[in-house]
Amino acid sequence: MRQSCGEASNGYTAHKVQALATEAGGNYLLMEEDFVTNQEWLKPQEEKAEEDRSKVDDIHGSPMSVGNVEELIDENHVIVSSSIGHEYYVGIVSFVDKD
Repeated sequence: MRQSCGEASNGYTAHKVQALATEAGGNYLLMEEDFVTNQEWLKPQEEKAEEDRSKVDDIHGSPMSVGNVEELIDENHVIVSSSIGHEYYVGIVSFVDKD
């Protein structure tokens, strides 16, 4: 029996749809592979960025200000006045010349 034009067209269309679906599935797999590869590449960079931020935070430390020694309390502590008038009881670090 011979197929009519409409039947042949439907058979071709079904084959074409199946081919497009297979191609789309392949494209999806390629996109998924690229995504996984990019994630594997980005993870070490994110870890390095976090490590760098941690190092910057360590180096940054706490703010320091300049003051004048008002009174020597003992060998390890003094009273220091700041430029805005506050006085602080602080420890003496090892590199301060106590004379």
